[in-house]
Amino acid sequence: MQTEQTPFRAFENAPTSFARCFNDECPLSAQCLRRFVGQNEQGQPAIGLCVYPFDATAANCPHFRDVAKVQMAWGFDPLFHDVLERHATALRRRLFSYCGTETAYYRYNRGDKHLTPAQQQDILAIFAEYGYDPATLAFAHYADEYNFYDA
Repeated sequence: MQTEQTPFRAFENAPTSFARCFNDECPLSAQCLRRFVGQNEQGQPAIGLCVYPFDATAANCPHFRDVAKVQMAWGFDPLFHDVLERHATALRRRLFSYCGTETAYYRYNRGDKHLTPAQQQDILAIFAEYGYDPATLAFAHYADEYNFYDA
């Protein structure tokens, strides 16, 4: 399991659906991913979702997102290396369903989209249902990234 070092600039990788925060007075702003992205966008995009300050002194913002990086993954091929032929089709169908569509599955496989730690655990649990040990399974690629997807 090798972690790739990928270049990261928060404002380039944050999806447009990720709300930004511009509240300088928030006591959590130094550790908040929403604030980090808002500070580093440099005017791009000009329009988008944002968090409105509700109480600048609140120490527990409901919109807070930790700025810590997590290990994201992509690429399913290694998961299937030791899968029995009789399980392969059923497992692939389960992953299609889990990802939402076949297209989404292939986007995660190619690396167009990356799996969050929670998604990785869900997928490994699917393999465990078929008797495969999650400790012996690995995705094709890993990278430490900011997690814009899990709440």
